[in-house]
Amino acid sequence: MLSILLFIIVRFKTKNVYSKISSQPLLFLLIGLSTAVMMVTHLMAISLVEVSYMVSVKRLSVLFGVVFGALFFVETNIKERFLGASVMVLGIILISI
Repeated sequence: MLSILLFIIVRFKTKNVYSKISSQPLLFLLIGLSTAVMMVTHLMAISLVEVSYMVSVKRLSVLFGVVFGALFFVETNIKERFLGASVMVLGIILISI
């Protein structure tokens, strides 16, 4: 449903959407496959452990986001961002205990 809704939005906002998709089919295929894998693994994790634990561990991705932002996108204020991310990770640790 999300893919269909986003496709409709992109279709109205972008001209020649089909030519953009057909010009890079491998890229769009990889995006679709990675989204599908994310959804399947998310639902599997929810069925295996308590939701609060799974979501807490999933939030560890915030640290990767800060590090990737610093390395690849040359973002500023990394110390403040990393401090905020560390507070969230500390919450994960406290939940685990």
